[in-house]
Order: sequence, then structure tokens, then C-alpha cells
Amino acid sequence: MTAMKAKHAPKTRSERTRIYKYRVTVLEEPPDTLDGFKIFGLEVKLGKGRHVDFAPNLRVLDVEATQEPLPMDVEVNAKYHKVENKTVIVKRRSLLFSIEKVESTTSQLL
Repeated sequence: MTAMKAKHAPKTRSERTRIYKYRVTVLEEPPDTLDGFKIFGLEVKLGKGRHVDFAPNLRVLDVEATQEPLPMDVEVNAKYHKVENKTVIVKRRSLLFSIEKVESTTSQLL
């Protein structure tokens, strides 16, 4: 029986990653309160575990992602909170939005 040793070719080019840039426009005005909860921010979800938080007064949001999100995975939510007995309770409310691709760039990883 003979053993074979695998040889890996050295990488000749630098690792690169693509950056996708999007502009999200919130199409509705979220209410300041929701069942006694006060608004404290907006969030844009771009798929599995990728989200970006924004101030509640912004309506045009610029986001970046390293993977192109599927349309069904994109969400825009208003985040509300209330404090009860040292416990913070958070609620989310979906918002209507439009999304457009601004540009894509390639960056080099170091």
C-alpha cells in the first residue's frame, strides 16, 4: 500500500470580496408609539443574521452587504421598546419600503 501526499498549489491572486451597496427608502411614516412602546430605531435585515440599525428619523438608508440578498429575505422594521421592572421589552413592526442597487465594488482582503 502506498500513501499519496496531496500538494496544494500556492494561491497566486489575492483574496477578494464583493461589496453590494443598496439604497433603501422607507415608504411609510412609522408611528412614534405602538401600544405604549416608544420607537427607538429602524433596522434593515438583509438575510441570515445580517442587519443594520439606523436612527428612527431617517427615511433613506444606505446599506452594504458582502452577499447579494434574495428579495424575500429583505425586511425593514421599526423597533419599539418599553421598560417594565428593569426589563426591556422590544417589539418590531414591518414597514413598506423600496430597495435599489446603487453599485457593487470589489475590495481586497488583507
